Amino acid sequence: MPYEACSLLLGISSPYKFLVKELYPMRNVDLSETAFKMELPDLISAYEYSSEKKLNVIGVFHSHFLGTGPSKKDLTYMELNPVVWLIYSVDDCKFGAYKMNRTLEKVLLDIVTE
Repeated sequence: MPYEACSLLLGISSPYKFLVKELYPMRNVDLSETAFKMELPDLISAYEYSSEKKLNVIGVFHSHFLGTGPSKKDLTYMELNPVVWLIYSVDDCKFGAYKMNRTLEKVLLDIVTE
């Protein structure tokens, strides 16, 4: 708060299953309540860390103050980065998950704790 939070989801995946093993916090350099941006050096560090842990970057997490649907800016970046996008709505404490495969697809969430 008061800016959108953002992180990368590290884990393992198959075509229809994504298992998040770790959340890698990122800085929102936009310092915006309605958008986020991750810097390239931070992304490189995240991918290096992921590789060291033998995990893949399987998703992007960020928060919205209202609603779990992707914004117009999210949709643009989802086309460039077709991983799972997990969006948390601060207003109603709900999650939404999406993936871009030519069209926007909703991803079913199943919370599993080890």
